[in-house]
Amino acid sequence: MSIFHRPSSVLDSTEIIRQLVRIPGPPGQEEAVREAVARLVAQIGWESRVDAKGNLLIPLGPLGTEPRRARVVVTAHMDEIALMVSHVARDGSVRVVPQGGLHPWKWGEQPVQILVPGTEPLDAVLSLGCVHTNSPASVAHSARSGPLVW
Repeated sequence: MSIFHRPSSVLDSTEIIRQLVRIPGPPGQEEAVREAVARLVAQIGWESRVDAKGNLLIPLGPLGTEPRRARVVVTAHMDEIALMVSHVARDGSVRVVPQGGLHPWKWGEQPVQILVPGTEPLDAVLSLGCVHTNSPASVAHSARSGPLVW
């Protein structure tokens, strides 16, 4: 059964939101999110279209027929804050740079997925390096006196 149906309860709505936020959508790669939302609104019975900039537009009701009636526009981001791989080392470790104004200390260390066009996402772990060292080259060591960097 598709989750994309007219919500009949708060639980249905919560499940729809849960599924939508699980779809990867880094900047410039929002297609999967846009397609999922378009399928959802089609199942509800609403029409949608994509403009030249890639925005998904969903008009609800006639436009411009009642000039004194208030108009409301609801907007939302389809993309998410992400990291971009900047270097792949011989040992398989990768260097990343932020997209969307995030800082390393806000992410900490956690599971991530690396998106590679044409393949399934690759599961990985975001790490700031070994904390069991006093080496000045260690990210953890430098964090004692300054901001974290990847």
